[in-house]
Amino acid sequence: MTMLRVRDVGMRFGGLVALQGVSLDLNRGEILGLIGPNGAGKTTLFNCISGLLNPTEGGIFFEGRSLRFAPPHERARRGIARTFQNLQLWDSMTVLENLELPIDAAGNRNTLSDALGLPFSHYAERAAAERARAILHVLELDPFVNRLAGDLPAGIQRRVELGRAIAMRPKLVLLDEPAAGLDAGETEHLAELLRTVRERFHVSMLLV
Repeated sequence: MTMLRVRDVGMRFGGLVALQGVSLDLNRGEILGLIGPNGAGKTTLFNCISGLLNPTEGGIFFEGRSLRFAPPHERARRGIARTFQNLQLWDSMTVLENLELPIDAAGNRNTLSDALGLPFSHYAERAAAERARAILHVLELDPFVNRLAGDLPAGIQRRVELGRAIAMRPKLVLLDEPAAGLDAGETEHLAELLRTVRERFHVSMLLV
């Protein structure tokens, strides 16, 4: 079943053509890679899919519904998450906290309940911590749970960012150069982890 359908998408910035006539289909449970030289518009396409940009031509459909005019938060709510070429972690927070926050957002934690210390708040907090630790375990990040994200090597940080995306309970994850800065061995290990994540969390992936 087709999850993501991109049809004849074009993106222009004034006289600059960033994308022209781009079409692709991504099926449920599939890992699909985009290949192209620097400047080919791969990140621009990701920005169009995630809602940071609105394409000037063509259409993007997710689970049979058009994403036209849907803002980024609505696309995230529908099940689209992404990572970025330039890491966007909360450096001064621990690895565990980096995952707990998006889990809270996806679960619509009630701020008033938290402030009043109601039982539901404590249950939600425990559930968020348990899910975060499960994701960290799959990504082999257990040794770094209480480390500050900003103190970690780039390869580990990329896994943390992937974990943050998975924490949103997505159906589709857009991975923008997840292997940037990794050596051959680290890249192969990442590929194995991505396959494990797909099976464990039932997500599709589009990656550069």
